[in-house]
Amino acid sequence: MPYVCFNLGCSCDIPRNQVKRCARCRVATYCSKACQVSAWKINHRDSCVLHEGLVRGPDGKLREPDRSTEAGRNFQLEKRLDKWLQHWRRIIYSFTPFAQDLANHPDRPESHCMTIWVKPNHDPQRDKYRDFLVQKARMVPLTELRRYMVHENNGLTQSNTIDTDIWPDVVMFRSAIVVNDPSEIPGRVMRHGFRDIGQWREMDKRTSAMNGAKWDKFLIDFVAEKDPTEVMNILRGGRLGLQDSMYS
Repeated sequence: MPYVCFNLGCSCDIPRNQVKRCARCRVATYCSKACQVSAWKINHRDSCVLHEGLVRGPDGKLREPDRSTEAGRNFQLEKRLDKWLQHWRRIIYSFTPFAQDLANHPDRPESHCMTIWVKPNHDPQRDKYRDFLVQKARMVPLTELRRYMVHENNGLTQSNTIDTDIWPDVVMFRSAIVVNDPSEIPGRVMRHGFRDIGQWREMDKRTSAMNGAKWDKFLIDFVAEKDPTEVMNILRGGRLGLQDSMYS
């Protein structure tokens, strides 16, 4: 999957050789300097958290730690996580309306976060889509989310608010990635906006409830077995691509 511009007014695909990345958090990616400046003014200034793995060199510039140190190894694991997320980010975003069960809980985006526990995959035969595997996933109240962000200094790496005067038609969802690993590398909290969720709130309540009850199992299996592009095609069906008999 391509890199995606984090500027809420853009969100375009970015060719790998044109990616611009926030030098502080090393998470947010942009298609242009203009989009980076725009995102900084709109919301990234308030949500950007300095990547704790970076060290400041004699010249005052931020650098990656030496790979031979524990800090360096953890930093490389974080880079693996970010690359893995680049492949699966859109899938995770696309799962949020399924998980929220909006027909039965229309206001849940304001109070809950789709939370996914992952572990590094050390199988030498793994492919790039299997660098991390999903262990479990569930909806977590925002009031409880911080306990699962395992590193003391991690906090929430993205803000939980958006300026409604600028984006009045956007409903914001949150997705959290918790890394289950002895290194205790920080997780990720991602925000993503949906401009039209009416179809999800107006969906048949039984179908919506089934989506909400089964999404975690499908996410675990999809990440373990499928290509992100294949999964995206399945999700476009609005019912995890399943036949009615699968919902009985």
